[in-house]
Amino acid sequence: MENNVFCITYGGTDRYGNHHTPYKAIAHTADEAIAVINTWCTYGRPGNSIVVNQISAQKIRSFFEEGISRDKSKDCGYRTVRTTGCGCWDITFYLALADTLEEHERIYNEIRERNKQERMRQAEAAKQRRLAELYEQKRGWYHVELDLKLYVFANRGNDYFADTTFTGNIIADSGADAYDKAVAHIQGAPSEVVSYHGNVSSLHGWADMTSSGFSFLFLGVKTDYGYSVEKWEEWHENGEI
Repeated sequence: MENNVFCITYGGTDRYGNHHTPYKAIAHTADEAIAVINTWCTYGRPGNSIVVNQISAQKIRSFFEEGISRDKSKDCGYRTVRTTGCGCWDITFYLALADTLEEHERIYNEIRERNKQERMRQAEAAKQRRLAELYEQKRGWYHVELDLKLYVFANRGNDYFADTTFTGNIIADSGADAYDKAVAHIQGAPSEVVSYHGNVSSLHGWADMTSSGFSFLFLGVKTDYGYSVEKWEEWHENGEI
């Protein structure tokens, strides 16, 4: 496709957070784009027509004269305009993927599905890498950070939920074991949980083991000079641990 054939959409988000795109069309020229926009209505509801005014018409003509680069590292890949009757929604000009709207939609949906499958594949690969790290057997000290959700009983005003993070060093067999021991520790309601900025609180929940809300670092063994992974590797190789 040429760089001055556009898919034009009109849409936005309503006050409930729902996204709507009531109108979509392919335009090969500025005059064609202006003509089709003039058939649309505000928010897709008949009664108030959208009218391309002189300033917006000049802007639309510049889109077709200048085009848009398909290389998004050099260009945002779209243009927007608002005109009489648009309300708070933009009219957006994207590069078309085909000469007809039906073919454009077919290609767009294929690309979207491929991208979705690729994101799912990458997410599953990342999850498997994370699980491998969690269950790697290394008996020793771990530093853990675990995000917690607290229910805070306010001294003044309404009770509320708050986020905090438990941090500590734990002897464990693996990252997963360190997670289980951290959870067991906080369930015992230590001081870092039951008090939140001077307010009494209760433990409402904690991050999942595979989420970004839990992190761990293998520290090795504890020596007179601090924690040491190198010393752990030496002892492990010699069969001392």
